[in-house]
Amino acid sequence: VRKGRHGTANGVVDSSMSDVAAAASQAGGSNEPADKAARNLDQRLMESGNERPEGDRCPICFDLIELPIDGHSKMMLCCIKLVCNGCDLAATRRGMYDSCPFCRTP
Repeated sequence: VRKGRHGTANGVVDSSMSDVAAAASQAGGSNEPADKAARNLDQRLMESGNERPEGDRCPICFDLIELPIDGHSKMMLCCIKLVCNGCDLAATRRGMYDSCPFCRTP
C-alpha cells in the first residue's frame, strides 16, 4: 500500500480528528486535557467507518447484502426496498414471477 500525501493509505485525513490531535499535542500545563483529547480521538477513530447502514440488509431474510450492492440485490420500485438476489430467486421458484417478493405487488 502506497501512502498518500498525509500519511494515510488513501491520502485523506479527517480535519476534525487532526484538530483534536493538534489540540492534544499543544495542551500545556496539566496533562489532563491532553489525556482527555487523546481518549476522545481514540474513541472517534474506533467508531468511524466500521459499521454498515441498516439499508444494506435484505428486508426479507435480514442478511447483509454483499458488496457491490448493485450486483447482489434488486431495487423494488413498488415499495422502494433492496431485496437480495437469493430472496428474489426463492420468490421466483415459488411462482411469484411478476410480483414483488416483499410487498407482493403485481
